[in-house]
Amino acid sequence: MQFDRSCHVLYSKPCKKEILAKIALHYPTSEREAVWDRVQRQYVDFLADWRTDLGGKKNFHNGAGGTYDCIAIMSYYVVCRAVTSFRGIEEIEEKLILPAFRRLKFVDCNKPFWRNLLYSGKGRRDEPAAGKAGRHDA
Repeated sequence: MQFDRSCHVLYSKPCKKEILAKIALHYPTSEREAVWDRVQRQYVDFLADWRTDLGGKKNFHNGAGGTYDCIAIMSYYVVCRAVTSFRGIEEIEEKLILPAFRRLKFVDCNKPFWRNLLYSGKGRRDEPAAGKAGRHDA
């Protein structure tokens, strides 16, 4: 596949496995390779029109279940729309994308510990810590 690897990355191996499994489910053996080639060409077409500031390998959103897996899933959907359902796409997303969201921990930012952390500057890299702004050591 030919695409700009300086700003884009390939979908993950688990994503490829899921898409190939769905193709195998809906197409006879003789057609599977041709369908997979069409999915890959659609992926490259999407990347050609996509933003180039997604970060490639440097962006943590681009790992398994990330931005490029979503693009691959949409490529599969565009090519195989006639044989797949929305539920089929949801199944792929449940296996690839949702596990990352299940690991997220939510906190109550109104509790003193989290509120102090938010406003102390320790969690923010774009501004100096509170109390040190404008201070000059000579």
